[in-house]
Amino acid sequence: MLRPTLRARIVLWNAFIVGLILTLLALVSYERVRGNVYKSIDETLVARSEQLYGLREDKGAAQTEESLIQRGSATVMQVQTRPRLLRLDGGSATQYQNDELWDRHALNQVLKSARPMFSESDAPEGRVRVYSRPIKDATGNVRFVSQHIYLLNEADAALAGVRDSFLAVAPLALLAIVLGAVVLAARVATPLAKMASVANSLSAQDLNRRLYAESQDEVGALAKAFNNLLDRLHDAFEKQGRVIESQRNFIADASHELRAPLESIKASAESGLSRPAEAHTSLEQIRKATGDTDELVSQMLSLARADARMGDYKTTVDVFEILLEAYERWEPIFGERLTLEASRKLPAVMGDERQIKEVIENLLQNCLRYAPHASVRIAAEEAGDEVLVAVS
Repeated sequence: MLRPTLRARIVLWNAFIVGLILTLLALVSYERVRGNVYKSIDETLVARSEQLYGLREDKGAAQTEESLIQRGSATVMQVQTRPRLLRLDGGSATQYQNDELWDRHALNQVLKSARPMFSESDAPEGRVRVYSRPIKDATGNVRFVSQHIYLLNEADAALAGVRDSFLAVAPLALLAIVLGAVVLAARVATPLAKMASVANSLSAQDLNRRLYAESQDEVGALAKAFNNLLDRLHDAFEKQGRVIESQRNFIADASHELRAPLESIKASAESGLSRPAEAHTSLEQIRKATGDTDELVSQMLSLARADARMGDYKTTVDVFEILLEAYERWEPIFGERLTLEASRKLPAVMGDERQIKEVIENLLQNCLRYAPHASVRIAAEEAGDEVLVAVS
C-alpha cells in the first residue's frame, strides 16, 4: 500500500483539523443563536403571563393571585396568544369552555412540582413554546394552572436561515482551507525536496555542495544540521585520504629501505655457501643485517601508526614531564654531553603520550648510534598554540 506523500498528508490533516474546528464553531454559534432566540421568547412569555386573566388590569397594579382565585374565573383573554386558564383536571376555568389545554404533560409536571416550566407542543397553528405557571391560594396550594404559548414559526424560520447560511458557507470555507493547506504544504515540502535533490547528487568525490537555509524555522535548522553533517563527512574523507596517502608512502619507503639489508643478507648467505671457511663471518653479517631490518621495520610501523592517528587526539599531554623522564633515563649513558633546555611552564598539548615518548626515544637512539661522542641537546619552547620539541 502506497503511503501518501508529505505534501498530501499536510493538506489532508490541515483540511481535517481546520474543518473540524470550523464545524464545532458553527455548531456552537448556532446553539448560541438558538439559545438567545428561545431566551427572548421565554422572557416574552413570562411578561405576558403577568397580564393573564386579570392578573394585571389597565388602570392599576397587578392583582394578586388570591384576587383571581376569589373571582373564581377570568373574563379577559388575549386572542393573539390564546392563553389558557385551567382547572386541576385540565378543563377550562374561563367562560371559553371549549378551550383545551396546550400541553397535558406540562400540566402534570407543574401540579407535581408547583413550579412554572417551559415546554414545546404542536398546535393547529404550528409548533408552539408553552409556558405553564401554577396559581396558588393563600395556603400555598395550586388552584389553577395558566398556559401561555408563543408560535415558533418565525423563530424556526429564522434559525433555519442561520443553519442554511452555515451550510452554504461551509463548502466555500472548506475550499479555502484546502487551498491554504496546499500553499502551506508547498512551503514546507519544497525545501525538503531541494534537500533530497542535493543529497542524491552527493558522492565521496564531491562533498562540497551545501543547502541554503532559507528560513529560521525547523526546516532551516534541518538544513543547517545537514550542512554540519556534510562538513564532518568532508573532514572524515580528507582525513581518510591522508591516511591512505600515508600508507602508500609507508609501503614505498618500506620497499626502498628494506631493499639494502635484504640484499646484504642475500649476499652474505651466498658468500657463506660458496666459501665454507668464511661461513662464520657471513653468518655474523646476516645477524647484523637482520637486526637492522627488524629495527627498521619497528620504526616504520611506529611511524605508520602515528600518521594514521594524526589529528585524532583527545587527551592533553605534559611535554616537560616527558622530556624530563627521557633526560633522566639517558643521562647515565651520555653523561655531561646531554642537556635539557625546557621550562616547567610549557602548556599542555593534545597528543598521544606513548607515541611522543617513542619518538623521543628513537631520536636519542639515533644520536647514540650515529654520533656516539657528540653533545646532545633536548630543547622545547612554546610557539603560538603549539610546543616545538627538538633533539639535536
